[in-house]
Amino acid sequence: MLLEVRNLYKSFGSGKKKEPVLQGVNLCLAAGEVVALAGLSGAGKSTLLHIVAGLEKADRGEIHLGTPVKPGPGDKRHRPLSIIFQDPLAALSPHLTVEKSVAEPLILQGIRGQECTARVRQALQNVRLTPPEEYLSRYPHQLSGGQCQRVALARAIITRPAWLLADEPTSMLDVSTRAEILELLREQAGRGSGILLTMHDLAAASYIADRLLILHEGRIVEEGSPQQILSAPTHEFTRRLLQLATKPVAHQQNKISGGDFCVTPAVV
Repeated sequence: MLLEVRNLYKSFGSGKKKEPVLQGVNLCLAAGEVVALAGLSGAGKSTLLHIVAGLEKADRGEIHLGTPVKPGPGDKRHRPLSIIFQDPLAALSPHLTVEKSVAEPLILQGIRGQECTARVRQALQNVRLTPPEEYLSRYPHQLSGGQCQRVALARAIITRPAWLLADEPTSMLDVSTRAEILELLREQAGRGSGILLTMHDLAAASYIADRLLILHEGRIVEEGSPQQILSAPTHEFTRRLLQLATKPVAHQQNKISGGDFCVTPAVV
């Protein structure tokens, strides 16, 4: 089963102030595959994920999640996917304990009792919050940023989604925690979920991804394996991004065309 995005368009504003964000985007994602979407801030990465998740409406285009769905919030059918947001603390309700927050998606599906309890504990173990009993009664403000992102991931995977969308899931975390979250995402792909994530760190994207897509000015300008793109980029924009990798560490965060793009040493 494939997740497919076909000829997707999206603009914001109206009249002369209408700004195109996505201009004919096509992509696919297979079960167990990790696809990283890289590009500058404002390239349309988050907008694309939000449309696939049903949080925003596209101007036109098609989305197939096994079967066709409307590219936006108009389609009320259940989508076999979950999304993880950039800010782990903001993604969790401050009024819910870890147990209630992780259990909520199951409860919405009518799953309660012992099955719910067992799956909450298993989800926490899967994201290495162990033993689970140490975390069940905590609130988000009692957790570190990395722990909050693990809880958000546990909440996202507890329904066993076919696809997992992750919007810059490591950008607000320290380097060591980023590596741990990327490993957890790869493990989830090993359980069969297709993962589409947005990143501005090309080296980290290359570390986790089976395929790398470069989004520039609303279009995917390059696609291939990380090895292909890093060793022989075909698009001028990609070549400019890769030039950052040769900069000294102190200068690895740079401005290109008005947006931040970070190339850091590969996470291992």
